[in-house]
Amino acid sequence: MVASNFPETATVPASAAAATYARRAPRLAAAYHTPSEESAREAVHDAGLVRRGYFVAGLGGAQFALRGAVERLRDEHEHSGWWLLAACDPANAWGAALSWPPSDGHRPSRGPGGLVVLENGSPVLYVERGAHTVVTFGRPSATRLTTALNLIGTAIDEGRLDEITVRRINDGPALDARDLVSSLVAAGYRMVPQGFRRRPST
Repeated sequence: MVASNFPETATVPASAAAATYARRAPRLAAAYHTPSEESAREAVHDAGLVRRGYFVAGLGGAQFALRGAVERLRDEHEHSGWWLLAACDPANAWGAALSWPPSDGHRPSRGPGGLVVLENGSPVLYVERGAHTVVTFGRPSATRLTTALNLIGTAIDEGRLDEITVRRINDGPALDARDLVSSLVAAGYRMVPQGFRRRPST
């Protein structure tokens, strides 16, 4: 949740908040539900260190943020971008501050080892721990899916991720996902008996 000195009638869409998390803006505070935490937050607010209001649409409760957070939200909301994050990274709001949107397979988790690709703060692709299972969101176009897969490929080429073999896509065998083959091949994934493998290109 995000707060600032916006008028209390103005809200930022939840997707904009997610985009800001993805761009690693300063940590934005959330609502607190226990009396002790709420009292502490009120004390910080009274000291003028944070702002209070209702600024993220769809998220209730008392919302707080550091000074200047609104300006950062405005700046980030005006730009688009793609991001590859660990699913449990605090910069990924999905599965924590925001519920995962409907996927084309099973419901993802924020467990360690998982990866998520975001476009403008919204999830496009999720890779489970072990990198053998991929889940997409909203049936992305071939272009968007290729871009998401390329982000993972770049991380492999740069040594930030090990090579992966995708065996299942949206709860079915990867080799049966014929509508996704062109995107996988375009992103450098090679068909193998187990599925699709992406190795470093250098």
